[in-house]
Amino acid sequence: MGTLLLIISFLAASPVFASSTFTTSTNQSVNAGLVYPQDDPDQVFNQIMVEIPGKVIPGTYLLNMALPADCYSVARAVYAKVPSGETSQLEGNISAMGIGTPKSGTNAYNEWNFRATFGNEGTMSRFYIELSNFHVPSGVTGDINVSFTASPGSPFSGNEAVKIATVESGTVKISINEENSITSSSGKIGTIRITEDRAKALRSGANSINMKLPNGFTWAKPTSGGVYVWGDAEVVPADADTDFAIDQNGSRLKISCPKAAGSSSPTYYSISGLEVLVENELYAAKGDIYVTVGGDSAVDPKKLLIGKYGGYNSQLTAAELPEIKAGRAGEEIAEFTLEETDPGALTEGRTITLKVGDGVKWSRLGSGTSSDPYLPSDPPIIDMDKSDLQGIELNEWVFAGNDCTTLKTSVKKSTSGANKGATIVFKEACVDVKGNFEGDVNVTVGGSCGLSGVLTVAKSIIPVTISIEGDCPNLVTGKQEQAVADIIIAEKKPNCIMDTGFVTIDGKEYPKREIWLEFPQGVTPTRPEKMEVLEGDIILDKYTLRDNVVPGRWYMVIETKYRSFNPSKIKFSGIKFTLDRSVPDGPLEVKLKGPGLLQSADVFSGPDYMSKVAVASNGTAAPVDLESSSVFKIGDKKYTVGGVEKAMDIAPFVENGRTYLPMRFAAYALGLSETDILWEPSTSTATFIKGNKTVQVKDGSDKLYINGVSITMDVPAQVKEGYFVVPIRFIGQAFSVEAKWDNVSQTVTLSI
Repeated sequence: MGTLLLIISFLAASPVFASSTFTTSTNQSVNAGLVYPQDDPDQVFNQIMVEIPGKVIPGTYLLNMALPADCYSVARAVYAKVPSGETSQLEGNISAMGIGTPKSGTNAYNEWNFRATFGNEGTMSRFYIELSNFHVPSGVTGDINVSFTASPGSPFSGNEAVKIATVESGTVKISINEENSITSSSGKIGTIRITEDRAKALRSGANSINMKLPNGFTWAKPTSGGVYVWGDAEVVPADADTDFAIDQNGSRLKISCPKAAGSSSPTYYSISGLEVLVENELYAAKGDIYVTVGGDSAVDPKKLLIGKYGGYNSQLTAAELPEIKAGRAGEEIAEFTLEETDPGALTEGRTITLKVGDGVKWSRLGSGTSSDPYLPSDPPIIDMDKSDLQGIELNEWVFAGNDCTTLKTSVKKSTSGANKGATIVFKEACVDVKGNFEGDVNVTVGGSCGLSGVLTVAKSIIPVTISIEGDCPNLVTGKQEQAVADIIIAEKKPNCIMDTGFVTIDGKEYPKREIWLEFPQGVTPTRPEKMEVLEGDIILDKYTLRDNVVPGRWYMVIETKYRSFNPSKIKFSGIKFTLDRSVPDGPLEVKLKGPGLLQSADVFSGPDYMSKVAVASNGTAAPVDLESSSVFKIGDKKYTVGGVEKAMDIAPFVENGRTYLPMRFAAYALGLSETDILWEPSTSTATFIKGNKTVQVKDGSDKLYINGVSITMDVPAQVKEGYFVVPIRFIGQAFSVEAKWDNVSQTVTLSI
């Protein structure tokens, strides 16, 4: 039989050692750009213990140690005894050999090989690596780790890292005490404050901090150095000649930290008198001047506002807009601020004018005669607590002209020579408001000082409105006591209907407790069957019919006993009309007016009512010129232009008492073509162009823009079935046409 041969192979295995460990005595806190230990660099900065448990095959082994880039140190290995009961296998000294070229004048390296020899006996081994003259480079942040590498088969563990230090991230806070104005040539900035949040946050050297100006500006050579406040005086750049440097193009100012070791304690110093020059007006941008802050130190903020550049400008701005009431006298408008962006911009002797728009006049005293001219009763006064006058003085406000729409003052003393322009806050200016004026109260700024623009200072509301409940009936001439719609009077806010005092209307005094309903000429009304307060807490007294206020007209006079503390709503039911033959066909309107609503009636010409509403209609409306008119009917998708019927995709409708028309088809009816109507989907804005007029409306906005001027609608525009719809009143206003509503036929007529 054959012989079975068993062959067993034995493979030689590499020796396996217990893992070595690397530990430090402490994690040191350091700052970049310094050498440690700072007091005596030759002393030990940190030490790393290397320990190998268990037996090691006798022989000589290498251990590589490397520092992070740009760090370097002196290193030496120290033999150490092992704990009692253990015996060391190390024989003789461990040699440290630096790799590469040592730093000039030192025995410091970035990397070493340590050679260790182990004998035959022993149970464990331990030695220390001591580091001194440890250099931390500038710009380093975070942890500093030492890396260890060993060859295969070595008793040393490979690819180990040990943290020996952490670079502190100290911050230097940069601030300025005020932002001064820079004129068209130059200007000094405010005092710069420099504060360390800890010692050594300021990095030593010529570029400790730098500040770079934007294009068009340069630094003037500093004339004085930094001023010590607290901390370490040796880090303060006190010498203007040696501690400051300006780069070649003049835009960057470098500030040094002259002490090589950095501060010994957190330091604060200031720099005053730095001057900025306007090198090139073509590139120097108007407005705020920001410097970019940098350097070797960690600074905060990175951008600093140091001043403003404007080339002798001033501007007016208004604070939060108050809501004022139509019909009132002495309504206070918003505070507004005159800001002189450059000292001396408001020149002595030059004027400032403030002109209010339609529907508003400045509150006044006097009768307007040559012997008793109008004077402003409540002109703008300077708020001394909020203003920074810088020595400026203004003369008293007077009226320019006799219509009380324009106030004028002049500069008595300018701010020429000051470090910055004046800021003047005006308050408590009052206006009288027309009874039916609703919308923004605008002030046009002018005068020889160079100020210009339009400033919105308030919003006027119609404080009390009149409306009807139900439909408008159609009445006929000659029939006695025909019922009209019930009338509703509603306050938008408390105390809109007054109850005490007197008001002069057409030269005659009336008590403020009265509100009037004025009926159409030729109409004889009856007293209401019922007067009731539906909402709120106003308390009414008696109500009477009078025909002696204006000849030929009847009025219902309602007397208020106590004003409201909550907005009130009053209803008048069962009023009946008798019409004589002088009453024209068309709507019969009742106007809301009277001394309880209109304090300003004698100030304005024109309509003297606050609100009006049609309560009935007499027959049919007068015929219209079909050639120059368009007719839309509620709920009907057909409309006529010059008598020709056309179709549209959406019908006019009534919502919350307002009649809405689609703007696109109204525009077509008025002669616009497809090319005259633009749609911008990104902003949901429609633009209508009719001749030299541009009308814009935005979905959800209550602003209608006509050639860039905004008109406030009482409801926002809305998109319905893909088309913009707005109330007919604003269709007429937008396209300068007459928009007439006929309640009987439920039609809207646009007449060019």
